[in-house]
Amino acid sequence: MKSFHIYFLLLFFVLGNSYGQELPSLSDEERQTVRIEIKEMFAEYHDDLIENGIKDIIKYLDESRDFFWVLSGNSSSSDYKTVSSLLLSHNPFVKYLEFDWKPLHIHPLTKNLAVYTGAVEGVQLDTSNIKSSFKVVESGTLVKRKDGWKFLSGQSKNVSKN
Repeated sequence: MKSFHIYFLLLFFVLGNSYGQELPSLSDEERQTVRIEIKEMFAEYHDDLIENGIKDIIKYLDESRDFFWVLSGNSSSSDYKTVSSLLLSHNPFVKYLEFDWKPLHIHPLTKNLAVYTGAVEGVQLDTSNIKSSFKVVESGTLVKRKDGWKFLSGQSKNVSKN
Protein backbone atom coordinates (compact mmCIF):
# COMPACT_ATOMS: atom_id res chain seq x y z
CA MET A 1 0.00 0.00 0.00
CA LYS A 2 2.91 2.32 0.73
CA SER A 3 4.20 1.90 -2.86
CA PHE A 4 0.76 2.89 -4.17
CA HIS A 5 0.93 6.18 -2.23
CA ILE A 6 4.43 6.89 -3.49
CA TYR A 7 3.33 6.13 -7.06
CA PHE A 8 0.27 8.37 -6.67
CA LEU A 9 2.36 11.24 -5.26
CA LEU A 10 4.90 10.86 -8.06
CA LEU A 11 2.14 10.84 -10.68
CA PHE A 12 0.51 13.89 -9.09
CA PHE A 13 3.84 15.72 -9.02
CA VAL A 14 4.62 14.94 -12.68
CA LEU A 15 1.14 15.86 -13.93
CA GLY A 16 0.95 18.92 -11.74
CA ASN A 17 4.23 20.24 -13.05
CA SER A 18 3.68 19.51 -16.74
CA TYR A 19 0.07 20.49 -17.38
CA GLY A 20 -1.19 24.01 -17.21
CA GLN A 21 2.19 25.59 -17.74
CA GLU A 22 2.06 28.72 -19.81
CA LEU A 23 3.92 28.92 -23.08
CA PRO A 24 6.69 31.52 -23.25
CA SER A 25 5.20 34.87 -24.17
CA LEU A 26 6.12 36.28 -27.57
CA SER A 27 6.62 39.95 -28.27
CA ASP A 28 4.61 41.53 -31.10
CA GLU A 29 7.78 41.56 -33.20
CA GLU A 30 8.41 37.85 -32.58
CA ARG A 31 4.80 37.02 -33.47
CA GLN A 32 5.12 38.99 -36.70
CA THR A 33 8.40 37.22 -37.57
CA VAL A 34 6.76 33.81 -37.07
CA ARG A 35 3.77 34.83 -39.21
CA ILE A 36 6.05 36.04 -42.01
CA GLU A 37 8.10 32.82 -41.94
CA ILE A 38 4.94 30.70 -42.09
CA LYS A 39 3.40 32.77 -44.90
CA GLU A 40 6.64 32.26 -46.84
CA MET A 41 6.39 28.50 -46.22
CA PHE A 42 2.80 28.45 -47.48
CA ALA A 43 3.87 30.40 -50.60
CA GLU A 44 6.71 27.93 -51.28
CA TYR A 45 4.30 25.02 -50.67
CA HIS A 46 1.88 26.50 -53.21
CA ASP A 47 4.64 27.12 -55.78
CA ASP A 48 6.02 23.58 -55.38
CA LEU A 49 2.54 22.14 -55.82
CA ILE A 50 1.89 24.14 -59.01
CA GLU A 51 5.32 23.52 -60.53
CA ASN A 52 5.99 19.92 -59.51
CA GLY A 53 2.74 18.36 -58.36
CA ILE A 54 1.54 16.69 -55.20
CA LYS A 55 4.70 14.64 -54.73
CA ASP A 56 6.69 17.77 -53.88
CA ILE A 57 4.51 18.84 -50.97
CA ILE A 58 5.44 15.79 -48.91
CA LYS A 59 8.62 17.60 -47.85
CA TYR A 60 6.41 20.02 -45.89
CA LEU A 61 5.07 17.22 -43.65
CA ASP A 62 6.92 16.60 -40.40
CA GLU A 63 8.38 13.09 -40.51
CA SER A 64 8.35 12.66 -36.74
CA ARG A 65 6.25 10.05 -35.00
CA ASP A 66 4.19 12.97 -33.62
CA PHE A 67 2.75 13.74 -37.08
CA PHE A 68 -0.93 12.99 -37.66
CA TRP A 69 -3.69 14.19 -39.97
CA VAL A 70 -7.44 13.65 -39.94
CA LEU A 71 -8.51 13.53 -43.56
CA SER A 72 -11.94 14.72 -44.66
CA GLY A 73 -14.52 12.02 -44.07
CA ASN A 74 -12.36 10.06 -41.62
CA SER A 75 -13.05 9.76 -37.92
CA SER A 76 -9.49 8.75 -37.02
CA SER A 77 -6.08 10.16 -37.75
CA SER A 78 -3.46 8.97 -40.24
CA ASP A 79 0.30 8.91 -39.65
CA TYR A 80 3.07 10.35 -41.85
CA LYS A 81 3.58 7.14 -43.83
CA THR A 82 -0.13 6.83 -44.65
CA VAL A 83 -0.55 10.47 -45.67
CA SER A 84 2.62 10.57 -47.79
CA SER A 85 1.65 7.28 -49.50
CA LEU A 86 -1.81 8.65 -50.24
CA LEU A 87 -0.34 11.81 -51.77
CA LEU A 88 2.10 9.80 -53.91
CA SER A 89 -0.67 7.48 -55.11
CA HIS A 90 -2.82 10.44 -56.23
CA ASN A 91 0.02 12.33 -57.92
CA PRO A 92 -0.16 10.50 -61.30
CA PHE A 93 -3.88 11.33 -61.66
CA VAL A 94 -3.65 15.08 -61.09
CA LYS A 95 -2.78 17.17 -64.12
CA TYR A 96 -3.22 20.57 -62.51
CA LEU A 97 -4.13 21.89 -59.08
CA GLU A 98 -4.58 25.51 -58.02
CA PHE A 99 -5.87 26.92 -54.74
CA ASP A 100 -6.07 30.00 -52.55
CA TRP A 101 -6.54 30.46 -48.82
CA LYS A 102 -9.67 32.51 -48.09
CA PRO A 103 -8.60 33.50 -45.42
CA LEU A 104 -5.53 32.04 -43.67
CA HIS A 105 -5.13 32.79 -39.96
CA ILE A 106 -1.79 32.09 -38.26
CA HIS A 107 -1.51 32.07 -34.47
CA PRO A 108 2.09 31.80 -33.19
CA LEU A 109 2.39 29.98 -29.86
CA THR A 110 6.18 30.03 -29.57
CA LYS A 111 9.07 30.80 -31.91
CA ASN A 112 8.88 27.17 -33.09
CA LEU A 113 5.20 26.30 -32.82
CA ALA A 114 2.07 27.81 -34.35
CA VAL A 115 -1.49 26.89 -35.23
CA TYR A 116 -3.31 27.92 -38.37
CA THR A 117 -6.82 27.77 -39.72
CA GLY A 118 -8.61 28.79 -42.85
CA ALA A 119 -10.63 27.85 -45.88
CA VAL A 120 -8.99 26.66 -49.09
CA GLU A 121 -10.78 27.13 -52.41
CA GLY A 122 -9.40 25.60 -55.55
CA VAL A 123 -9.68 23.82 -58.86
CA GLN A 124 -8.26 20.47 -59.91
CA LEU A 125 -7.88 19.04 -63.40
CA ASP A 126 -7.32 15.31 -63.56
CA THR A 127 -5.59 13.33 -66.32
CA SER A 128 -8.99 12.67 -67.95
CA ASN A 129 -9.39 16.47 -68.26
CA ILE A 130 -12.22 16.48 -65.74
CA LYS A 131 -12.24 19.78 -63.87
CA SER A 132 -13.56 19.96 -60.34
CA SER A 133 -13.68 22.75 -57.81
CA PHE A 134 -13.34 22.27 -54.09
CA LYS A 135 -13.54 24.07 -50.79
CA VAL A 136 -11.83 22.68 -47.71
CA VAL A 137 -11.79 24.00 -44.17
CA GLU A 138 -8.47 23.17 -42.55
CA SER A 139 -6.66 23.74 -39.28
CA GLY A 140 -3.45 22.40 -37.91
CA THR A 141 -0.24 22.76 -35.99
CA LEU A 142 3.06 23.82 -37.53
CA VAL A 143 6.48 23.13 -36.05
CA LYS A 144 9.76 24.76 -36.98
CA ARG A 145 12.54 22.26 -37.71
CA LYS A 146 16.13 22.80 -38.86
CA ASP A 147 14.96 22.79 -42.47
CA GLY A 148 11.96 25.06 -41.97
CA TRP A 149 8.31 25.01 -40.94
CA LYS A 150 6.46 21.68 -41.22
CA PHE A 151 2.90 20.47 -40.81
CA LEU A 152 2.88 18.55 -37.51
CA SER A 153 -0.82 17.79 -37.32
CA GLY A 154 -4.12 18.89 -38.69
CA GLN A 155 -7.53 18.12 -40.02
CA SER A 156 -9.27 18.87 -43.29
CA LYS A 157 -12.99 18.92 -44.04
CA ASN A 158 -14.36 19.11 -47.57
CA VAL A 159 -17.23 21.58 -47.62
CA SER A 160 -17.70 21.74 -51.41
CA LYS A 161 -21.22 21.92 -52.73
CA ASN A 162 -20.37 19.75 -55.78
